[in-house]
Parts: sequence; structure tokens; C-alpha cells
Amino acid sequence: DGQNDAEQSTSSNTSKTTSTTTETKTQSQTQDFDRQTTLQNLRTLEIKDLRTQLSQNNVRWGNIIEKEELVQALCNIMEQKFEASKNFSRSGEIMPGKVTDVDDAVLLRELGWRPSGNARD
Repeated sequence: DGQNDAEQSTSSNTSKTTSTTTETKTQSQTQDFDRQTTLQNLRTLEIKDLRTQLSQNNVRWGNIIEKEELVQALCNIMEQKFEASKNFSRSGEIMPGKVTDVDDAVLLRELGWRPSGNARD
């Protein structure tokens, strides 16, 4: 009987570990930069908007002629910002070395509060 209980407990723990590992993988996959979707979204923008966003990110675009090159440049900078903020900021709104305005919603996400209640993440 004791051996069966131990086997069931081990089986239950293995199941919990597998479930947690799967959840962690799913969470980390959703937290990765989605380059293809970002490229698709950027390709819908006008050249003027691409240039404006590049300027806002301190990227010189004067030598870039083709729209696709503007899209790639902006996507690259967005990915760099994402990677820089990934381990720094929960919300992704706060960047190392940059001054940022923080509203209530961003502050709550940074502190780990869920928007729907007082429970922490």
C-alpha cells in the first residue's frame, strides 16, 4: 500500500511538473518577439509613418530608399527594444536608460498587479 501511494505521488508530481513546464513554455513563447506579425503590420504603414517612427527611435533613414528597407529597419529596432526591455520591465513600456511617463495602468503592470483585481502575478 505504501509503495502504491509513493508511486501515485510520484506520478502526480511528474504530471504537475509536466503541466507547469508546458505552461512555462507557452508563456515564454507568447513573450517572444513576433517578427512576422510585426513585419506584416509595418508593411501596411505609409512611408511617411515609417520614417516618423524611425526618427522617434533615433534611426537615420535618409539613406534608405525602398519601403521594405524602412520596414526592416523599424522591425529591427522594435526587436532590439523588445529584447532590452524583456528582462527589465514587465509591461515593456520602461526602457533602460530612457525617461518614460508612467500612467496608472503601466505602474500596476510593473508592480505585478492584474488589471482586473488586486491579485498579484
